[in-house]
Amino acid sequence: GVCKVMHPEGNGRSGFLIHGERQKDKLVVLECYVRKDLVYTKANPTFHHWKVDNRKFGLTFQSPADARAFDRGVRKAIEDLIEEVENGFWRAQKAPGLPTVLL
Repeated sequence: GVCKVMHPEGNGRSGFLIHGERQKDKLVVLECYVRKDLVYTKANPTFHHWKVDNRKFGLTFQSPADARAFDRGVRKAIEDLIEEVENGFWRAQKAPGLPTVLL
């Protein structure tokens, strides 16, 4: 499937969403809002998992490079969320740098 860190569209929420869908039929298989207190773990080069509140999520990537790109996107999203809270504004211009990876 395909997974990406993105700005949610049309739902009135700011922030970032981890969105995953199955390639063959575009069925959404993962939706998780990124929060600044998200706990992210790189279990091995191609499997990463994270926890938000009491919910646990995980992804297996096709390559270590895809996993690293996703990790950078999640960490960038968290940094932006922290910056938003500290500075009181949203920096939407950062969205284009977020990754899309094949799973």
